[in-house]
Amino acid sequence: MSGGTDASPGGGGDASGDPGDDPAVCTLCELSTAGVDVTDDDGNRFCCTGCRDVYGALGDVDVDVDADAVRERRQAGEDAAADAAGADASADGDRDVPDGHEATFLEVDGMHCATCEAFIETVATDADGVSGASASYVTDTVRIDRDPDAVTVDDLTETVSGLGYSAYARDDAFSRRQADNMATARLAAGVLVGMAVMLQYIVLIYPTYFAFPFYNERTLEYLNAAMASTSGTYFFIVIAVLTTIVLFFTGKPILRGAYVSARTRSPNMDLLVAIAAVSAYLYSTLAVIFVESPSIYYDVTVAIVVIVTVGNHYEDSVKDRATELLSEVTAVQVDDARRLTADGETESVAVEALEPGDRLLVRAGERVPVDGEAVDGDAAVDESVVTGESLPVRKVAGDAVVGGSVVTDGSLTVAVGPDATSSLDRVAELVYDLQSGNHGVQKLADRLATVFVPAVLVIAVVAAGASLALGSAPTDAMLVGLTVLIVSCPCALGLATPLAVAAGIRDALERNIVVFDDTVFERIRDADTVVFDKTGTLTTGEMRLIDRAVDDDLLRLAAALESRSAHPVGQAIAAARSAADAADDGAT
Repeated sequence: MSGGTDASPGGGGDASGDPGDDPAVCTLCELSTAGVDVTDDDGNRFCCTGCRDVYGALGDVDVDVDADAVRERRQAGEDAAADAAGADASADGDRDVPDGHEATFLEVDGMHCATCEAFIETVATDADGVSGASASYVTDTVRIDRDPDAVTVDDLTETVSGLGYSAYARDDAFSRRQADNMATARLAAGVLVGMAVMLQYIVLIYPTYFAFPFYNERTLEYLNAAMASTSGTYFFIVIAVLTTIVLFFTGKPILRGAYVSARTRSPNMDLLVAIAAVSAYLYSTLAVIFVESPSIYYDVTVAIVVIVTVGNHYEDSVKDRATELLSEVTAVQVDDARRLTADGETESVAVEALEPGDRLLVRAGERVPVDGEAVDGDAAVDESVVTGESLPVRKVAGDAVVGGSVVTDGSLTVAVGPDATSSLDRVAELVYDLQSGNHGVQKLADRLATVFVPAVLVIAVVAAGASLALGSAPTDAMLVGLTVLIVSCPCALGLATPLAVAAGIRDALERNIVVFDDTVFERIRDADTVVFDKTGTLTTGEMRLIDRAVDDDLLRLAAALESRSAHPVGQAIAAARSAADAADDGAT
């Protein structure tokens, strides 16, 4: 038979045995720690940060990925080198969470930049019972450490949503659908109404600005006369109304991001985009009101808002796909458990209600709700979802059982461990911590935005002032400044970076690679050696028959007996006979 190695979760080491007592070797893998200074809160030594994180996720020690307030770092003005060091440390830092506090992850629609993150983090942290918060607009996720006795998830949701964003629990499918429907409605309105505006420009307005080859001279004279008349004013008003819909309905998320940027005095890309769109809108509206035969630029407003919205929508689709794939990793978490009562009966209780020492009955095909110890029974347990080990491991009384693993054959009575938590839950928290933090190139893009936006605004003001000083009319000078804002609109920088990060996470997950630190995509180019441990992570997870010492008749009988078996060996025998029968049918 082949299908993987029967190794311990740590790749051969005992995460809680003698190695931890020897300061010269790694607590997890028993490799030398000479010259390496990596420890956890309990003083256990490790050969690398990876061993420490695995030990924390699979052992009895809680590990929280460090996700320091991104905005505090940004306002403190750390240099690029400090950012790079912080990115590497993000996977091995320790979040200072007070006793009794727990992490809550909310999905937030409407975050588009680092300033949105800062705004949400600040307001959430100021709430009673909250000890910390960190947000990521790349994955629309915010992590909030809270005291469950002082503040509820509903309170947090209301606080964040009250800022103009839409916040909801990650498992709230109805709220997610509502948010998706609103985003689709904004996009559809922007595209349809924008097309109506641009059609009028192409057919009627642009020909008055410069001669179109497919219009004769008489037609052009008629259009110019019409635009200069009262009818032209009414026509411009209709265009203004349509543009207003695009700007304030479709562009609402952009305007909200700009408002947050201005309120926190932290310029971002939304601010520059909004200034360009609103400036063109205001200039055109004032021209319609006060100028005879005005030149209007509502098309600029429409184009900017629609292009940025379409880009954001595509970015969101990539992020949603990545989030769905991450959800697949954590969807196997158990919500309820079957607890044994004093009289030997069973009752269904929520996992959150379990106490250390409770006894749980886990039958074949069910997942072990939390970490614990088998006190009765004999079963094969598939721990691949947590350890990557493809072969089921036999568990009897006295063996440790990993929360999230599946009993494939037999049944077990499990005593809940001292923490009443699941290794799978801790792995899920690591995954969600990735979603609620920014590192590496994303931080660099955020830092560039703080410099780029003020620089463009200054250049626009200087250009307009210089034009006015050289004798241009005020309207012409305003157009010069407006032109600078429009051509500097940072659509590429504002969209490309978060899109690239989200796409990298998505592509990794599609290849069954769970990423706990997104800076790995930036650092992997420097790797020249890849080392795999022996926990079976390179196997298919399915056993197959590779040799036999019996004839076809006996194999056929054995396959018939094992055809309905849930045991991986039995399934391999049944599959081998089926493959042989198919080959025989093909030969005949």
